[in-house]
Amino acid sequence: MKETNKEWQRFLETRSEEAFRGLVEELLPLVYSTALRQVNGEAALAADITQVVFSDLAQKGDRLPANVYLAGWLYRHACFTATKVLRSETRRKAREREAVRMHIEEASSEPEWEQIAPLLEEGMNSLGATDRDALLLRYFEGRDLRSVGKALGSSEDAAQKRISRAVEKLRKFFLGKGVTVSGTALTALLVAHSSGAVPIGLGALIAGSAISGAAVATSGVSVSTATWIFMGKMKAITIGTAVAVGVTTFVLLQQKTIRRLRAENGDLEAKLEQASAATKPVVATGFSATELARLQNDRSELLRLRAENSKLRSQQGTRSQSVVLRASEAAKPPAAARANFISSQTWANVGFGTPQQSLQTGFWAARNGDIEKFKQSIVLTEGAKQIMMNLLAQLPGNARKEGYGFEEAIMLAMMSQDRNVGYKGYQILTEETPAENEIVLGVQMEMNSGKAEQKLMRFQRFGTEWKQFMDAEYFRKR
Repeated sequence: MKETNKEWQRFLETRSEEAFRGLVEELLPLVYSTALRQVNGEAALAADITQVVFSDLAQKGDRLPANVYLAGWLYRHACFTATKVLRSETRRKAREREAVRMHIEEASSEPEWEQIAPLLEEGMNSLGATDRDALLLRYFEGRDLRSVGKALGSSEDAAQKRISRAVEKLRKFFLGKGVTVSGTALTALLVAHSSGAVPIGLGALIAGSAISGAAVATSGVSVSTATWIFMGKMKAITIGTAVAVGVTTFVLLQQKTIRRLRAENGDLEAKLEQASAATKPVVATGFSATELARLQNDRSELLRLRAENSKLRSQQGTRSQSVVLRASEAAKPPAAARANFISSQTWANVGFGTPQQSLQTGFWAARNGDIEKFKQSIVLTEGAKQIMMNLLAQLPGNARKEGYGFEEAIMLAMMSQDRNVGYKGYQILTEETPAENEIVLGVQMEMNSGKAEQKLMRFQRFGTEWKQFMDAEYFRKR
């Protein structure tokens, strides 16, 4: 105790870092073990409490009595600080649970798409032409604001305002129909459901049939309205049936043309036989020159129809092959998605064994409100905490009074962004290793509505786990 007090007196007189380091090394086991017992074995929390206790000692030491028993004061202060931290942690966890509950309630209180869909077309048609076109361009065709403004002949800002007004009018329309929905939820529903998936092969079927119908129409055969109604009902069939119907429709039309030509061919052949039989009596009975000319014309027409018949038979085989080929091409599955694109629908708690796994687990935790897993996925330096403290000080009075912690503040900001624009998924663009046990990933986050964001995210290994390393520079860049 005397040696301890001697070091303490030397520190008070000289403010020597070496003297204070000696005190810390001597009394650290006492303070840390006390804190560890108070927080039920949470090592990280005990380390934070120990740091606060020695920091208070350095700042308030000159106000302690000259004969103070330093170990006793540190023990009491460690107990007091641990109690204060535990109380703060309890309040923080209660706030987190409340925030997650509110987030879930807000999400569950929004109407389902099944309530919106039956009224959507009526609501869209109740809008003015320009408002309706603005929504179609933005949400149904997925264009950006600049493109929408250009199409409407206005600026990007004007397009944004018009879209907002149109969404509000549509929201009021649904409200009048007894469906309560917020503007944000309505926008998300429009983005997610405005354009449905088209059956595979339908495009090839329609295009092939349209081209075939046009070709047959030029030969004198029209496509009936019933044929188009029939083809309009093909949406529910499988791709194999679609191909068969496309080929069959074309073949039936071709066969109808061939039957007509054969009938005409038969009539002309009968006339030709009559003409041949009458050849000898012609001289005797004196058929007129006009009658002979007509018979010659009929014979020429017969030869022409035979040639056309042969040509159509040839075209039938070629075009049937073409229709099958086009439909088969359309039936092929789409090109493989980007191998390293991780859709938000597949995010999961995959642990922290690699930087990529830590990244996905962090995003999953933020989306699901799991603060413990989110805290486990990141590391904040003291400089980063100071910047966060300055940012939190700018929050409204109620939020500042509640005293949000650093990690939950980051997570709640991510939850808010996901709610507003919707995380679609992310793609790892680059990967660098600037030092041992450190990897920097270039990540592009894509949104359901809004521009994609690119970030450089640094990860460091801590034991067997990788965590995103957030220092002061990380927040300055944002």
